[in-house]
Amino acid sequence: AESHEFHVGPPPAGSRGNGKLNEQFDVIANEWYRFRISIVDADGHPQLLQFGKGCNVHLTARDGVWRSSVPAEAAATYRLPGSARADFAVLCTTVGDAAEIVYDGDVVATVHVVAGHQSDATPFHDGKPWQPAREGFIADTLQEHVPDENKYYLNTTNSEINGLTWDALVPHRVIAFGAVHEWTVEQSRHHPFHLHVYHMQVATPGGCGDHEYGEWYDTIA
Repeated sequence: AESHEFHVGPPPAGSRGNGKLNEQFDVIANEWYRFRISIVDADGHPQLLQFGKGCNVHLTARDGVWRSSVPAEAAATYRLPGSARADFAVLCTTVGDAAEIVYDGDVVATVHVVAGHQSDATPFHDGKPWQPAREGFIADTLQEHVPDENKYYLNTTNSEINGLTWDALVPHRVIAFGAVHEWTVEQSRHHPFHLHVYHMQVATPGGCGDHEYGEWYDTIA
């Protein structure tokens, strides 16, 4: 399958795709493509990403990590926070169709469906979803025991965490390396929460906002 990488940002004139008010893509009918979409928005408020009619769209990864089952069920609408990245498997079926990609109400791209050679590429394994192997640093932690000293509550604003601003010389907390930690993060819609190095697995039963239970993310908002 071919790939398209796509960056969405929100300048004052409206959201743009790859720096353009309406990016243009050609895809071959009935050929699977990978779309990698990055949201470049430091404010972090989750916004709707919508794919137009005529294309089957399946989420395959978030923030550079495969879902636990690949691909997800087809959907046309996703909610992504600022600083997030998502990978999608996309199949458009009818030559001549033009499917719009809309973010936060603005058309950021149009996908034109054209005739061409079709490969046998597919995001499925024997027609079914598959489960990726996990590296140790993103192995499932949901059944791990977390001692009380490894539990931490964080309340965030645009510029503070637990009432403290960033200071390179003053850590918020000192934690043990190689251990599982459980953090409760609130109000992260004000600013995306991420650790720059470590991904986070959502442990809240039923998920947390637009984040799925058991899945790994680099950015929580």
